[in-house]
Amino acid sequence: MPKPAGPTVSPTTVIQFADLYSITTKQEAIRTLFRVINRYVGNLAPIKHLVELMNIKNAFSAAAVLLFLVIAAPPVHAQLEPDKKIASVGKWSISTARFGVGCVARLEYGDGNYLSISGDRIDGLTLLITVSPKLFTTKLDGSEEQTPSIEIALAGQRWGDVHPYGYRGTPGVVLKIDQAFLGNFVASEKIKVTDLGHEKLSIDLDNPGQVIDGLRACFRSGSASPTASASPTTPSVQALDGKWYSDSQRVCNGRAGETEGLLTYQGPRFIGYENDCKIVNSKVTGRVLTLHMVCSGEGMQTRASEIVEFLGDKKIRRTVRDGGRAYSSVHSRCP
Repeated sequence: MPKPAGPTVSPTTVIQFADLYSITTKQEAIRTLFRVINRYVGNLAPIKHLVELMNIKNAFSAAAVLLFLVIAAPPVHAQLEPDKKIASVGKWSISTARFGVGCVARLEYGDGNYLSISGDRIDGLTLLITVSPKLFTTKLDGSEEQTPSIEIALAGQRWGDVHPYGYRGTPGVVLKIDQAFLGNFVASEKIKVTDLGHEKLSIDLDNPGQVIDGLRACFRSGSASPTASASPTTPSVQALDGKWYSDSQRVCNGRAGETEGLLTYQGPRFIGYENDCKIVNSKVTGRVLTLHMVCSGEGMQTRASEIVEFLGDKKIRRTVRDGGRAYSSVHSRCP
């Protein structure tokens, strides 16, 4: 009977250990094995072929290898796959996740590639973009462990710490999403992938604010445990009216403009610590409100902007820029 199809790697190239001792000592062999297996995740035939190549003679050694793979397999590449579609936002589809708890937002682009945002909770999302390998100098199919030249850009802000995908040999990039990324994403029209500082891929984002709304609704529906407040307020300058705090509720008793950590919105005014701004323009995108302001402080007048995402009746995420970098913080409404 012919052997199942597997990677074209010789036994000496892949690995040459057959007991628990060699598993712990031949580190380069282990790294080589991971680079190969990462291309064939979920495909039992190649794994069986690798076991044959490793020349494992007894059940104890085989069990030791499998246990090592389960414990040490890097989780960053694992992505949720869509199962039951529950909503559409433009070209995006919002689905529950297959084989477990979670939600997936997916956007098809180009020739058979896609962008997805998925996770088991709203504050634990991961971005995946599958790509054409011809566009990049770095191999993104899992054969290279590090991709320091790859960055993902939104509205002028860049994120490093991007990992290769490589599921079943599929080239792509993976990024854990933080609050700053989410705040920029909902207000961006495009997402870009760069290699060595040069733009290699640009994808139009269709209603990104509504996409995140769709994911939140998916989590609230019971497919995963939500972390955001229910029933978000319709974004507007009027809905911001009042005092807000981030760390200690005690600042709510302080005076506007004189209390550090206290934010105050009064009609067309925003008052921060030693800073007084007039809101001259605002734009709503989904649950996100973008504010453009003229601010006065320390005898100087400057123009400023910020992104406010409404997380619920009494909670917002505020994203501001300073020196080209974006910073996000969550604030609660004072009682």
